[in-house]
Amino acid sequence: MPGRKPAPATGWRPSSNKPLTPATLIIGYGNPLRGDDGLGRRAAEMLRERALPGVTILALHQLAPELAEDSSRAALAIFIDAREGGVPGEWRAEAVLPAPETPRPFTHQVSPASLLAAARTLYGHAPEALLYSMSGESFDYGEGLSAQVAAALPAMLEAIAERVLNARAASPASGPGRSER
Repeated sequence: MPGRKPAPATGWRPSSNKPLTPATLIIGYGNPLRGDDGLGRRAAEMLRERALPGVTILALHQLAPELAEDSSRAALAIFIDAREGGVPGEWRAEAVLPAPETPRPFTHQVSPASLLAAARTLYGHAPEALLYSMSGESFDYGEGLSAQVAAALPAMLEAIAERVLNARAASPASGPGRSER
């Protein structure tokens, strides 16, 4: 009918001040068959072993638009990826802000910024987000991380775990008398 708004898509929810679940979403992504490109996935697998409370961890080949809903339900999203350039093993954490990007034909891959933009547009919320990225040495075909990247990975994982625990301690949902949902 003209003038009628379409019904929201399944899973849509307006933004609210209710606590979000999970408190933190960690997404490590990359191709483990391309050397250091597999850093994000490996990092996510190692973080899973730590059993961080209130955290959902995904180890994926690439980011996809379907992750927008999961992202919208988090208070904090952490993305982990390898990058080209720089000194191998050097890592940094950068804030990621929602920003739509021009769609690329024949690709399903999205950036962290465009994923957050989709979460905000479709589900009414984009979480605070950080991208932890490390310079790789080799992105050639082959499994396993280079020596420099493998040696630097524990320090990056420690920084991520500390950030998650600090966010949890600062969250009103984690205070005394509150329970996780």
